[in-house]
Amino acid sequence: MFTCPARSEPHAVTYCPSHEQSVEWLRWTDHRSAVKEDRERLSRKPASKQTRPKPKAVLRLPDLDQAKSAVLNSLTSADAQRGYRHAIEEFVEWYCSEPRLSFSRTVVLRYRIHLESRNLAPGTINLRLGAVRRLAYEAADCGLLSPDLAAGIRRVKGVKKIGVRLGNWLTAEQENGWRHVCSWTRQTAIVS
Repeated sequence: MFTCPARSEPHAVTYCPSHEQSVEWLRWTDHRSAVKEDRERLSRKPASKQTRPKPKAVLRLPDLDQAKSAVLNSLTSADAQRGYRHAIEEFVEWYCSEPRLSFSRTVVLRYRIHLESRNLAPGTINLRLGAVRRLAYEAADCGLLSPDLAAGIRRVKGVKKIGVRLGNWLTAEQENGWRHVCSWTRQTAIVS
């Protein structure tokens, strides 16, 4: 709106015939109001930006449950969910029994030592450590754990599998012989 000095009432004007400078004055006024609006807009904090909570070092039971549900929801196989649920619940039970430990690489190494002291098989220990690594990754992804701590936990190595596999293993020739027998048996079963 612009109040022309020739008229008393405000009206929208792009050009006032009685005043040649009215268009320039209107542009200057619009520029000043636009600059003022820009300053106000920039001085306000953006309402849409959500602040993430600061990552924690000591995760409590609700935080661990949230990360556990994120891990289990990311798995598609029911068997994998069952194995990871068991491994994570066992870790949470051990973690909460220790006095105020921060969730870090050192704690996971202590957990590994705890698992080794129970004389578990290397494959079982590696499975449980894999679940703890995934738990740390999801906790960092949810903003519950700092990415640096999660990276440290992911670098914890598993147990080496030492020894020779026991049992009667087939040679390549024996395997080919069994394949021939099995395919022949299957074909005769289909014909019958």
